[in-house]
Amino acid sequence: MKHRNDVHPILHQGILYSVNIVVLSVPDCPNAGRVLDLLREASAGRGDVAIEPRVVDVSQPMPPGFSGSPTVLIDGQNRSGAPAIREPACTAVLPSLADLTDWTRMTAQ
Repeated sequence: MKHRNDVHPILHQGILYSVNIVVLSVPDCPNAGRVLDLLREASAGRGDVAIEPRVVDVSQPMPPGFSGSPTVLIDGQNRSGAPAIREPACTAVLPSLADLTDWTRMTAQ
């Protein structure tokens, strides 16, 4: 399996993945589904990518890297360049299919 030296493969549901993508969203986020669809399209045909939607508990501190709902973390990193925030909020700027494709490819190098 090909993976970057600084990222360890992840075992998820019995399958070994080298790219772990988590989509953080607040409950009922209207854009989470769209971003998940774009991620699936961006990583189509790649058997090394795990995509996990995760709804954050808004009564708790926001997870590291959270920059608004939805936030895409690839191998634990927010590649959008948006600053992390501490309060639950939605983002008005969604990553494009081209951005998501680029971000997922960066991890495989």
